[in-house]
Amino acid sequence: MTQREFCDLYPGLFHTSLTTDIGSFLQQGILSSEDIQRESSAPKEMIQFRRNDCISVAASEDRQFILRDQKPLKEVFFDRALQPGVTREQWLQLLNRHTFFFLDPTELRNLLNARNYRKKARLIIELKTESVISQELARCKVTFFNVGAALFPNATKRGPNSFLPLQSYLDGAFNKPPREFVIEGSLRNLLQHYQSHSILQPGEL
Repeated sequence: MTQREFCDLYPGLFHTSLTTDIGSFLQQGILSSEDIQRESSAPKEMIQFRRNDCISVAASEDRQFILRDQKPLKEVFFDRALQPGVTREQWLQLLNRHTFFFLDPTELRNLLNARNYRKKARLIIELKTESVISQELARCKVTFFNVGAALFPNATKRGPNSFLPLQSYLDGAFNKPPREFVIEGSLRNLLQHYQSHSILQPGEL
């Protein structure tokens, strides 16, 4: 598959946040949890353990961040969802090191309609896939299941190889539609890739 074919299939990348100030994203970018912790007053423990709730942290008076919860990674199924030899700390480190995007708007709507999220206002940001890939290909990856969720006893086993470099996918390493688009680290130059945004109020979906 060529980059052009991938972009034709998935023209937009969708990111959602409880922070509804689009201006802050256009200025600061979409930051990984690891970078949020590093640039804010948050103690490191906030990214070393599973977060059951969203946590608001501040880097300064005018720079506020939200570390999103990890409720879909259910405590009771967490350990059994890990590949042999992968520890909780290692998996959380992987999650917190990346930023995540939906490729399919239907998947986004499913998340926004979930019980834990439907009563909260959400900012939805759409980026141009072609623009992101053209500048960030070396950091782009895909996953084939929701790597941040373990909702059932038979949840897919996960480890470092759950993140496939996008170039490997384009080269035919895996013949299956991707579930998530992932960038290692933060995406700071958001204005270059910006397509649109909307704010979804509780109950609007």
